[in-house]
Amino acid sequence: MVYDANGEVYEYHTTEAHDMSLTLSISVQDLFRMNAIYSKFQIGSVSSKFPVRVLECTFESSDDKYDIVRLSKTISEEDPLLILGEQLAYLFYRLQPKNSRISPSDVLDLNIKYSNLHRECARVVNHQFLQKLEELKLSRYYYLMLSSMDSLRFNLIHYAVHEEIEIVNVDESNLLMNYAINTFVPSHDVEILTDILVNLFKDKSTKVEDASKNFEHQYLHIPVSVPFLGVLHQVEFLFDRKQRYRVGEPIEATLEIKSTSKWSNNDTREILASSSPARGDPKLPVSSSAFQFTVLNEDQWLLTGLRKHQFNLEGEHSVSKVDVCLVPLNVGELQLPKLNIQPMGGSNDQSIEVVNENALETILIVPELDSLTFSF
Repeated sequence: MVYDANGEVYEYHTTEAHDMSLTLSISVQDLFRMNAIYSKFQIGSVSSKFPVRVLECTFESSDDKYDIVRLSKTISEEDPLLILGEQLAYLFYRLQPKNSRISPSDVLDLNIKYSNLHRECARVVNHQFLQKLEELKLSRYYYLMLSSMDSLRFNLIHYAVHEEIEIVNVDESNLLMNYAINTFVPSHDVEILTDILVNLFKDKSTKVEDASKNFEHQYLHIPVSVPFLGVLHQVEFLFDRKQRYRVGEPIEATLEIKSTSKWSNNDTREILASSSPARGDPKLPVSSSAFQFTVLNEDQWLLTGLRKHQFNLEGEHSVSKVDVCLVPLNVGELQLPKLNIQPMGGSNDQSIEVVNENALETILIVPELDSLTFSF
């Protein structure tokens, strides 16, 4: 920048450093169920010092191969999502392929519109400072003072909650600004600029006006590859529920295992979106159709019947049923047993997921009413 001062021509050079790293961190966890895939996105701030305001988030299929339903709150500029410090945000979506088949080459688009709260505060303060300079026809000094304005630090939590900007290092920043004024500004404008800074920062806080909310938003686009799974097993104990059972009382039940390979892919190549990093050794789709289950929770239950049992997956979908008898060994609210399922042959390279449908269900077990137990 070239400017005149006291009849002399000066050149002012400034250097700006731009941090190109993302301020958001995104991770996803996929949960497979019989009729749909549930994707849970975790959104956080890379640095706890710089909170982020998420203004919009969409997850869609550009080729219309999937029905995608949002299961969490809708995000908009009127109702944004604040990510403060270590606080994370979670978004849930349900995916259902329209033709009931998936391909690893399918890609879904995650688009996030967000704003950095520190940049919002800096933009408001800079806007108000520029307005004061323009009113006094001193806008030529704006870029001279801009580098000193970058030293301002804000109470971002207070701003996020109350929409009021609090500057936490006014005195420190004033020293830098006064140095720039006294060094580079002609003497007849020094007092005017000093008064502008004094009036701008005298309250150490600024209420954000609507006219100042013309913020620059940032956009993040992530191509998300559709996940796939070799075989999904859904396990459930079926029995007649009663209000309570006695310890040692047999409970007749049917163990039902629903299996499906609808989420599998016959192509073993690892196809990712162009922006995704390379994965480690992938788990291959299940080639075997024979499986063996093992009933766990042996310290709480006695299982009469087969504790281990082999069953086969016939076709894309199959249902296996085994009659068992559960005998509770302890008193209290006992969780139903869980199952572990492995393919026959002992290979760990096959992708399998087991959903224990009622593993968190508890049954109230009471002691025998006709007996007394003494503990010494």
